[in-house]
Amino acid sequence: MFAYLKRVVEAWRDYPLPKGKVLQGRYRIDRFLGIGSYGLTYLCRDMESGTDIVLKQAKPSKKRLGRDLLRREQALLQQLTHPAIPRAYELFQSAGREFLLLEYRRGRTVEDLIFERGQRFGEKEALQLVRRLLDIVGDVHAQGIVHLDIRIPNVLLDGERMSLIDFGLAARLGEPARLPADADEEFIRKRTVAVTSDLYAIGHFLLFMLYSAFETPQEGERNARGECAGERSGSSEGGRCAGERGSSCENGKHASGPPLSGWEQELDVSPATKAMLRKLLQLDPPYPDVRACALALDKLLQHEENRLG
Repeated sequence: MFAYLKRVVEAWRDYPLPKGKVLQGRYRIDRFLGIGSYGLTYLCRDMESGTDIVLKQAKPSKKRLGRDLLRREQALLQQLTHPAIPRAYELFQSAGREFLLLEYRRGRTVEDLIFERGQRFGEKEALQLVRRLLDIVGDVHAQGIVHLDIRIPNVLLDGERMSLIDFGLAARLGEPARLPADADEEFIRKRTVAVTSDLYAIGHFLLFMLYSAFETPQEGERNARGECAGERSGSSEGGRCAGERGSSCENGKHASGPPLSGWEQELDVSPATKAMLRKLLQLDPPYPDVRACALALDKLLQHEENRLG
């Protein structure tokens, strides 16, 4: 009962600010974008400049930890220089709550494209997107920082432009990892302050995109007859999503990755792509750094150009 009441109180404390609320006499909340482990994010209008801006709020229930992580995120983003990474502006407090102003980037997350737009990524397209992502992540690593939260909701696409967002869990290389005492192997692989943690996350990112185009034999037969899964269930979205295959759902979003068991049998991809995934997911000896992974991917794409069309 105590744990339940604690969750209720935390949910009440972390309830998003209402649309139309103005902070600092300048920033009007136009839309609530989402909530994460340590923060809430809003799209705001800067009424002085007439531009859009992102406002990130430290989660009140996380108290000092949430505020410290927000300040840390600002410091890391101000250190980073890359056109694919949003800039961080000022921190301010309002009504006892702490906020960080961030550059607004247009586009849709890969998560939205898959789960809301029903977009399917073929093998070649998925590999090409990962190759672009590796360039961004490699530059982050070269500046001494690891992201530690590379997921489909944290990669934005706007035409040919890609952005990597949400550095709330990022850390400087060499710092100790923030791991709970009961952390399992999966959590350790994702949160250890090492370049291999980001590569492990990119493996899950690639799996998600590949599963966006996955069909069971039964679905393939229905699609051949002109049916779609969405029509049969009453949903407006057809197709198959990796989240339906064992992932959990957090705040209406698919939070965890596709199942690690069975993907080698289910996904119709080349042996070279499977070999790359096994290294990214640390099922085989992993790539030592982004450069090694990028070189292997360049070779794969060149070799598979004719097969993938």
